[in-house]
Amino acid sequence: MRLFLDTNLVRYIGTHQGYVFETEESDDLAAEQPLMREQIDALWAIFKADERAHFEFVISPGVLGEIMDSPVGEAEGNIVSLLLEHSRDLAEQEGWQYDEVAVRRIEQGLKEFTKSQCKDRRLLAEAIFFECDVFLTNDLRLVKKAGGFAVRPLDFWESIRRGL
Repeated sequence: MRLFLDTNLVRYIGTHQGYVFETEESDDLAAEQPLMREQIDALWAIFKADERAHFEFVISPGVLGEIMDSPVGEAEGNIVSLLLEHSRDLAEQEGWQYDEVAVRRIEQGLKEFTKSQCKDRRLLAEAIFFECDVFLTNDLRLVKKAGGFAVRPLDFWESIRRGL
């Protein structure tokens, strides 16, 4: 199963990577709101399940661009590098060549997203281009607008658990 990671999740993973990958509690994690903590717990479960499920995680050029457009801390940079390496390996295995024209065509077909949602539209187009099964995000507005394709980590994890 191929999972697209939205920019907000890559940032959360970078900020809380000690917990997501190692179950290490931190002051930052303890300060998170309860609803956000549930999403981070779900990310931990997804990455733990990956040991057996072998998910394919995708971060796209659009996600990478959004991350690089803002200050990136060392922890965030390390996780971005790790996920980017995973995505590059996947692209090499699949023989993908990023095709800007194809992504733009897909993007133009996503008419339900207005100009003010151009970043969302772009990332959704990239996820479709990379043949992702799920678009993982914490953006509730995007989840509602993109139907069942875009889901929050907790909702995805619950659907996986029910399917086991």
